[in-house]
Formats: sequence, C-alpha cells, structure tokens
Amino acid sequence: CVQEIDDHIRGKKRKIVSEDWYAVVLTLVENKCRELLDKPSSKNLKKDMTGVQFEEHCKKILIEAGWEVEDTPTSGDQGVDLIASIENLRVCIQCKCFTKPVGNKAVQEVAAGMIHWNGTHAVVVGKSGFTKSAQNLAESTKVILTSDSELENLENLVL
Repeated sequence: CVQEIDDHIRGKKRKIVSEDWYAVVLTLVENKCRELLDKPSSKNLKKDMTGVQFEEHCKKILIEAGWEVEDTPTSGDQGVDLIASIENLRVCIQCKCFTKPVGNKAVQEVAAGMIHWNGTHAVVVGKSGFTKSAQNLAESTKVILTSDSELENLENLVL
C-alpha cells in the first residue's frame, strides 16, 4: 500500500510505503519541530512590547475572535483603551503591559470608564497578573481581570 504525505519542509509531496510508519511519524514530528522553531515566541514578543503595541495585540485577538473593536482617544479615555462589542455586549477594556502585577488604580479607572462609555462590562488585561488588592477590588466592583492569552474567550468571561 502506498500513501502520500506532505513534506512541509521542502514544500513537496512524496510517496511512502505504509509499512514505513516510523518514517511517517518521524517526518511529522520533524516538521512540527521546525515549524515551532521558526515561529517567534509570543512570550518574547510580549516582553518587548510597548503599551500601545500591547493594546494593538489585544485588539487583534478580539477582532480574530469576532468582536467589533474601537479605540478610545489616547487622552481623555477615562481608563478605557478599547471598547469591544458583540451582540448586546459592550465591554470596556484597559490593557496593562506592566512587568509587575497590575494594582488597584487600573481597576478603579476601568470601573469608572465603563460608566462613562456606557459599557456593559469592564475588563483589565494584564500581562503580568494582578495584585491581591486589585483582585479584591475587582471582585467587589465586578471588574473582570484577565490576560491576553485568555482574551480570545472574552465572551465566556463576561457571560
């Protein structure tokens, strides 16, 4: 029995005998390893991001997840960087690209900003987590704390 497999490294197909299963598995593993090695690490990319780049990164994730996203003005944003809308949800989001955990101030700002921008929910996206104090305040003000890696599931977080 002859079978075709894609050889992604060289961009061509080749025929192999199905009894040669070890070669098939080895080729697939090698291809995946090379693909992963060629891809820049998102962790390293985030490490070097500015605040504005992190906002754009978050915006891109939301758009790819089906959200309509608008930017707020850079000054006078009232603690809201992005407004993500889908169906009857209007989520006010503050993005924090800090190397240390995000504190209370961001939670206070986005809670007030949600009212200002007529939002249904308030979210702080933190690259490096949140302080215990910020977590306590977020719980009592119903502000959602999340990371960019969880942002694609925002709809589940707010419902």
